[in-house]
Order: sequence, then structure tokens, then C-alpha cells
Amino acid sequence: MLLTITGPSASGKTSLARALMTRVPAMTMLRSVTTRASRPSDLLGEYHYASGVEFDQLLTDHEFLWMVEVHGNRYGTRKEDVRGAVEHGGIILGILTVEATKQLREYLTSLGKEDELTSVYLDISDEELLLKRLMKRGDSREDIELRIKQCRSWAQERDRSGVPYIIYDASETSDALSERVLSLLETEHRKA
Repeated sequence: MLLTITGPSASGKTSLARALMTRVPAMTMLRSVTTRASRPSDLLGEYHYASGVEFDQLLTDHEFLWMVEVHGNRYGTRKEDVRGAVEHGGIILGILTVEATKQLREYLTSLGKEDELTSVYLDISDEELLLKRLMKRGDSREDIELRIKQCRSWAQERDRSGVPYIIYDASETSDALSERVLSLLETEHRKA
């Protein structure tokens, strides 16, 4: 089963992923390729850090299912990694953008595996909480202003995507959210 977590900057995606992986140690990450530098908060197996040249080669070779540029850095997930995740079994977790989740859903549908995907969206409508989280991360003032501006458009993009997201309020603690997501996954597993 693939579980995607989507939401704007500082909505708690990585915190939720960390809480889920603590509760379910067998859960693994759907690895993305990125040109950005690693962060201390990155999860084990979350990224393959690539140079611009390496990323360009993967793009030229049509290796990516999706590719996006966010805040000046490029991210993509290789088709090979998605196929491997579906074949692996267990729970594979991906932290993806709205567009990437949409493309993942379309790809899984083309493989006849759309039932393997559950998508969670963390909504952060409290701008004070958002500002507090961005400042805590140590983002520059310019980055904070840009990310707050972009956060306002995420819900609209989510609604236009056609992805059947389960929406949670990002102001909840990651422990409370992880309990809710695990309960959701248990329900989804019983349906399958």
C-alpha cells in the first residue's frame, strides 16, 4: 500500500511521517530524487541527493514519473521506485506535492493498482501557526514570505486535482494525526 502525505510548507508532513514510522517500524519511504541539500529533519531513505547534472540525465532518460521545481530545487520520483514499492507490499510512505500525487494516482491506475493508494492532505489555515513553524525551521524572511503566499494556493490546487484526499487539520499533534492515519489505513486494508 502506498500512503502519500501532502500539504503546504510547515504543515507537519515530515513530523507526521516520523511519527508513523516510529509506530510502524516496517514502514518505508518512497524515495524521491532532489537537487536540494540535505536537512537534519530529512527521514532515512526519503531522498537520493543528486547533482543538477545527474538529475538532468535522469530527466533525459525519462526515468521520472513526475518532476517538479519547488523553491528553486528540483524533485522527482522514479518510475522504477514506484513499481518497486507496489511490488514490495507493506506500507510505503511518500511525501509529495499535489501534482505529484495526482500523477502517481494516474500511473497506478494505468497499472490497475489505484486501490493501492491512500492520500492524506494536511491543511494549515492558521497563518500564525504557519509563521511560527516556518520561523522555528530557520527559514529566511524571504523564504517565509514566499511560502506563506504559496500556502494560500495549495488548497485550491488540491481541490482541482481530483485526488480523493483525506483531509486533516495540521494544527493537531503529529501523534494524534498518526493515530488517525493508522486507523484510516486499517479501515482501507479491511476494504481491500
